[in-house]
Amino acid sequence: MNRAVKYEKIINSMPEVIECEAVLGNIDYSLKILSRNVEDYQQIIDRLHEMEDFELDYRSFPVSRVIKEANQANVLEIYETFVRKL
Repeated sequence: MNRAVKYEKIINSMPEVIECEAVLGNIDYSLKILSRNVEDYQQIIDRLHEMEDFELDYRSFPVSRVIKEANQANVLEIYETFVRKL
């Protein structure tokens, strides 16, 4: 099993990771982690650090306020807007 598949299986098994996206650019994955507080978050990160075969370089961006969520978007309406432009 390659490293990416192994990592993704581990991430999928962690209920505190509520979203994970493979992304392009300087990082490989973007995770959204749900934690009670900073200490709880750090324990989750420490667990990821302790796993074999993974080099974990991470950056944290605590959310202070949600402005818009993906589940608020009307995907069908957006798609139809793109199709009309073709």
